[in-house]
Amino acid sequence: MLLQALVACAGVTLAAVAINRSLSVSGSVHASGVLDVRGTLGSAPDAAVGFSSIKLSFELQTEASEQEVAQLIEATENIAWCFRP
Repeated sequence: MLLQALVACAGVTLAAVAINRSLSVSGSVHASGVLDVRGTLGSAPDAAVGFSSIKLSFELQTEASEQEVAQLIEATENIAWCFRP
C-alpha cells in the first residue's frame, strides 16, 4: 500500500508540474522497494522495520526534450510531499 500511495503521489505531482510547464506527458510511474517483513511483524529483533530502500522509475511518452523531462522529474521529486523524509 505504501508503494501504491507513493506512485499515486508522484503521478499526480508530475501531471501538475507538466501542466504548469505546458508539457504534454503520458506514461506511468513504478515503485519498487526492499522490505524485510520480519522487522515489520516483529518476528526478528535484528530486522529493520519498514522499507530499507525505495526506487521510483518513470516511463513517460512525450515530445519534450530530454532536458525538459529530467527537469520535470527533478521538480516532481522536489515538490511532492511524499518524497520528504
